[in-house]
Amino acid sequence: MTHKHMKFEWRYNKQTEIERLIFTAGNIARGYYQQMGFLITEIQNPNSSILTVIFPKLKLSPQIWTELSKKEQGVGGPEISDAALSKFSQQCSHIELIPKEKVNSMRKSWGKIEKKVAKLFEVLFPDNPYQNVVILPTKYGTVGSHHAPNANTLHIAIRDDQPVEYIVSLILKVIVQLQSIKLQKQKELLDQNKWTQKESAVDFIMTQTAFKQFAKNYTSILDLVRNPETPEDLIQQSNNYYASLGFPVHAVLKLNQNKVSLYDKPIENLSPTQAKILKHLLEKEGAVVTFDELAEIMWGSKSFDSFSLTAMSKMIFQLRDKLKRNGLQKEVIFTKRGQGYTLIQ
Repeated sequence: MTHKHMKFEWRYNKQTEIERLIFTAGNIARGYYQQMGFLITEIQNPNSSILTVIFPKLKLSPQIWTELSKKEQGVGGPEISDAALSKFSQQCSHIELIPKEKVNSMRKSWGKIEKKVAKLFEVLFPDNPYQNVVILPTKYGTVGSHHAPNANTLHIAIRDDQPVEYIVSLILKVIVQLQSIKLQKQKELLDQNKWTQKESAVDFIMTQTAFKQFAKNYTSILDLVRNPETPEDLIQQSNNYYASLGFPVHAVLKLNQNKVSLYDKPIENLSPTQAKILKHLLEKEGAVVTFDELAEIMWGSKSFDSFSLTAMSKMIFQLRDKLKRNGLQKEVIFTKRGQGYTLIQ
């Protein structure tokens, strides 16, 4: 059977940016970014280790936000009413666009690896149905996303602060998604709803296979989501910005009747010590829980003799892991170097 090379088309104009903003606004309205722990800002943050969503201040009515929340996910054309689309477009009349020179530079960089990328997908994924890839550079949203408007076309949105090699991993995400669906139908272990599993699979392919030639500047999204070193002031600024848009970030961990719940459900498989530590962190939310306080919880009267920063670090690692296994997507326990830990939602 003969397979055709993937064909790549670049597309960029004001309309593609408006469509990107519609997609981004929809995810804000649905609470997706908030739940995943994405920080939101009006301008790009020079710190690439922080997972951010870029979204300008637009004066949108509650009715438009409601329509946006119902829009089907994807980077393709809008699916909201003509009236709402017209009002949204008016708000976008002064949005900043990527300079033409920057777009041309991105296209030129991609052109240097395009044939190698196409060949590699042809060899390693011969069943890949997406032969037409439309690349949509953008200033807004997350670092990148993907959407398949039909059976053989793939739309890839990539933010202009990312290396063009990131396009490769975005295509891989779609391929892994297809494979996970096939495995589900065959009743294999991979759960197509487990976002972390698919991201882990993409990380492996990008760093441990022939695709690693395009991974020089590759950053794992999982690493960014799990980044426990996000400055507290940026988290607060982000929470304030979400609130200014009409979508305050709600606490996912709550203390009720002396027990901590996650999304209003009991947290499973916590050890008694982990439960005590989490309760103490939540009681002192926003403040530092010192190493001495943790030692008292972990070892009680023997804390002086048993004191071990390594053991504490391992305990916090296990606690973070169990929270994620219970459905928590974002990081809430942050390391305070030389002091202890703090919980911020």
